[in-house]
Amino acid sequence: MSIKIDEAALRRIEKKLGSITEMNRRAREPMEQSLEVLRAELSKPPKKSPSAFSKLATPGQRRAYFAKMSKSKKESGNWGYDRTNTLIRSWTYKPPRRLPNGLRGEIGTNNPYAKWVQKAGSQQPFHLISGWITDKRAARENKDKILKIWQRWMNKELSK
Repeated sequence: MSIKIDEAALRRIEKKLGSITEMNRRAREPMEQSLEVLRAELSKPPKKSPSAFSKLATPGQRRAYFAKMSKSKKESGNWGYDRTNTLIRSWTYKPPRRLPNGLRGEIGTNNPYAKWVQKAGSQQPFHLISGWITDKRAARENKDKILKIWQRWMNKELSK
């Protein structure tokens, strides 16, 4: 999901600064602030919901879970999932990249199971019920905060 910024104001800033290169250099700060807003949102684990998996998992997902569960855990009767926080620690963003006509920021994770937990369109129902936020939802719910970051930056640049 992309968030569009006021293009007319950006053109005025580019004209004032004299080049897209200079504008991109200065726009790194609000871009990084925007990416950090999203990274922080995606890195918040929801409260554990012990019944979500048992209610919504497919038979294949249940088999896979029990196959991976340690023998000691099975014997103890402690069947709940132990969070490692690996996914929430894996969210990061690349430094903003300059393009011929602007700047691009990307946030992501290299965690192989992230798509089942936090990617819109492939999130498993029990992760939705558990409260895991998707990438698109994080962008949608933080759009106003991100637009304010950019509006402050544009106002500052235009008032110089």
